[in-house]
Amino acid sequence: MLGPEMRSTGEVMGIDFDLGMAMAKAQRAAGTPLPVEGRIFITVADQDKPQAVELARGLSRMGFHLLATAGTAAALQDVGIEVEEVKRISEGSPHMLDYINESQVGLIINTPAGSGANSDGARIRRQAAQRGVSIITTMQGALAALEGIKALQKDDMGVRSLQDYYV
Repeated sequence: MLGPEMRSTGEVMGIDFDLGMAMAKAQRAAGTPLPVEGRIFITVADQDKPQAVELARGLSRMGFHLLATAGTAAALQDVGIEVEEVKRISEGSPHMLDYINESQVGLIINTPAGSGANSDGARIRRQAAQRGVSIITTMQGALAALEGIKALQKDDMGVRSLQDYYV
């Protein structure tokens, strides 16, 4: 995993009066647009599970089909959120890399719980980057993406000049 000073190899900007639409614009500019339908994979560290419930509830209400690894799936199912459990890579196919390779997932939310180049999370993040699937690795980013998806579902992405924002 990269440290905070090395998380980006380039920068993009999304600007809008609405935070969600600004996030959606930034994701699109980065080449990994937020989905407005389909499947979303969620696998989060234990300390992120309470916020993941809020996130998953919102995504489910917007019509997304949720996928999750066993621990995250159990946390979501315990509060009544419908989610499909996906095997870890070491458990054999079909696992998350299969979904990514077959373009069956539009967004991945993966908050890492440790380090290690051979972890499932690292392999998922690498494959997502290679396939152009949007991946978010913090709960703050995931909640902003939720707002972005809401904005995209209700409004078209408009273009304005900087003067429109600052005059």
